[in-house]
Amino acid sequence: MGFLDREYYRDEEHGPWAAWFREGLVTKLLFALHAVICLIQISFQTRPGTAVSGVVAETLALQADKVWAGEVWRLLTYVFVQPAAPNLFPILWNFALLWVAGHELEQRLGRQRFLAFYLLTSVISGLALMAALLSGINGVHRATTWAFGCTAPVTGIVALLTWQSPRKTLTFFTALHVPTWLLLALSVLSDVVGAFWPALPVSDGRRVTLAAHAGALMTASTAYALLRWLPRWTSRRPLIRSRPSVTIYREEEGSDEVIPAPVPSHVSPIDEHLEAQLDAILAKVAAHGQQSLTRAEMDILKKASEVYRKRRR
Repeated sequence: MGFLDREYYRDEEHGPWAAWFREGLVTKLLFALHAVICLIQISFQTRPGTAVSGVVAETLALQADKVWAGEVWRLLTYVFVQPAAPNLFPILWNFALLWVAGHELEQRLGRQRFLAFYLLTSVISGLALMAALLSGINGVHRATTWAFGCTAPVTGIVALLTWQSPRKTLTFFTALHVPTWLLLALSVLSDVVGAFWPALPVSDGRRVTLAAHAGALMTASTAYALLRWLPRWTSRRPLIRSRPSVTIYREEEGSDEVIPAPVPSHVSPIDEHLEAQLDAILAKVAAHGQQSLTRAEMDILKKASEVYRKRRR
């Protein structure tokens, strides 16, 4: 329900489609962007079966010498290039994880934090790949090896979910429930095996995908630590409240005249107490996830939702 975005109301007048687009909006946009660029990449592909071919892939993929020469955008854009080999499993695996795990993490972090985490994970993992390419690990070459794929940010998403909720499960195809720790282990293990078997050409950056995993895990661990400390920083920030814009009318007994009731110029102590409770609950959600809340805390969230919904009307 996006509590960290402070969206305490739902505009039901726009129908289910509006709610579908509103929830997980950043995840849906990232998924669509990946899919569109993948289709364009395939359209411009010049050497089918080659790791990177065509003007689109060669412009976006990460190559150490090109980054060193000043094309720094490749430290981010490499995640939008997908394997061009006939094996579609890496694409389907990463896209499925992005859709399911991305929605879950965006719900916890909110749109802005989730997008920032996705982009930061991509860049840090790109730097890790850059270091691996420059060092020549596993036979790669800085001038001929291309690194690509959205494995890094997807691994970061699953890792952060695992750190926050080790027993969390994600649902695929409405019936398949898989623990996040198992998804994380399979992602890393598959690339451990793929780095050595089957034999890949020197130009294929999947030889050093483990470096991207390392960057993603480091970013997720740092983000988890910051989210655990963040409530302590935000708890010292004073609450800013505005004067209610609602005018209440009451009718005097025995009179037809409607007299406006006075509106208080400050928020009542009950509202202050509710918002203090709400801030504490949101801090708990940021650190441990929504599933860590008790029934009483969920009731407080529902009460706050009603209060804010009435204020918006």
